[in-house]
Amino acid sequence: MEYFFENNIYIIFAIITLSFLCKPNYNDNKKIVIIYLFITMLAIFKILDLKIMLIIFLICFFLYFEFLIDDEFKLIIIKNFIYKIFDFIYLLTFKYLFIFYILDLFIISTSFSHLIYLPPFVKYSIFIIIFIIIISFITNNDFELTSFTKMVNKLNSKVDFGKYPKLDNDKKNILLFIEDRSFFDRPHSYTILCWDYIKYRINKINEVIQKIDDAKGRHHKIKNIWLFLKYAFKQIKKQMQDIPRFWKRIFYGHSTIEMQVFRSIAVKSGYTKKHLRKIAEIFYTPIFFRGLKNYYKLNNQKVSDIYYKNYILACYLNFSLVFYKGQRYANYYEFFKHLKTINNTDFLLYVLCLSSKLDRLNKEKLLNYYGLMLGLNKKDIAKSLKRLPK
Repeated sequence: MEYFFENNIYIIFAIITLSFLCKPNYNDNKKIVIIYLFITMLAIFKILDLKIMLIIFLICFFLYFEFLIDDEFKLIIIKNFIYKIFDFIYLLTFKYLFIFYILDLFIISTSFSHLIYLPPFVKYSIFIIIFIIIISFITNNDFELTSFTKMVNKLNSKVDFGKYPKLDNDKKNILLFIEDRSFFDRPHSYTILCWDYIKYRINKINEVIQKIDDAKGRHHKIKNIWLFLKYAFKQIKKQMQDIPRFWKRIFYGHSTIEMQVFRSIAVKSGYTKKHLRKIAEIFYTPIFFRGLKNYYKLNNQKVSDIYYKNYILACYLNFSLVFYKGQRYANYYEFFKHLKTINNTDFLLYVLCLSSKLDRLNKEKLLNYYGLMLGLNKKDIAKSLKRLPK
């Protein structure tokens, strides 16, 4: 046994890395920073081969975060190996900047010296500056997701999966018309990255495609295709004229109902970091809700797509934040606690408060547009405006 580790220094490195990851005394960010420092020192002094160390680190990292982590429901919900890979990629790329760390190590490698010659002082100075930036980001990043166990417990604290209050059809139609018309059309997709969501957001394209399909004769089809290409070019040109606004619209809006529920229960800190939050939503919303559905299927007799979607709507009402006149309300029930009964026009105003739309809307537009589109009486909407919290 005393000869087991002889000439097997990489086994010792693997054991140290994995045991350190499993230590409960430090949070995960500190663990990764110390391991990065450890690998860097061993690489600079050429004690161990950098490539082998990085491979060992990745294996240990995957084992710890996907199999050994102390998060009961993460292990239950993320059972699919593909989802484990997605979680692995997200953590490495967006939380621990592993790609940037590798690029930084490349600067002090002999391969980099063959490509670009820099004096040692300059080369190591660049390396140290980038390394400090990476470490600073990891240690000071205030965007953090809570554990899967806490997410599930939070949902269970307010919404009983076996028995939850369902919206009537009128209120459901109001909610979906304003927030997410594709909700029931994509039972197995939970984010904006699906055609069922996109086609509802780009109605003009649907109209043009329909014209192309309905056109009789080759000449008319080509004409409509040309009109579609002109429209698409104008839209691209329009967006390129104001790129900051284009990116702002992507990251500030365009969230499915499921993505909104996820961020309401998952973001532990850094809610205002919209870019990081949106990336996390796109990665984890399908993982969480598909895994949760499979978990409930194992613990209930039958879970249909419709039943599960209605459950998500119940979660949405219980956890989505409401904003009205600079005031934030925890959910639907807190916003309307002063009312004994809630009619359809009350509910319309509530939905418009979910993303502060009501504060930005012109009252005349509110009465005309939503009254017409949803078949609601203008006088009833005006009365509901007076019933809002003061």
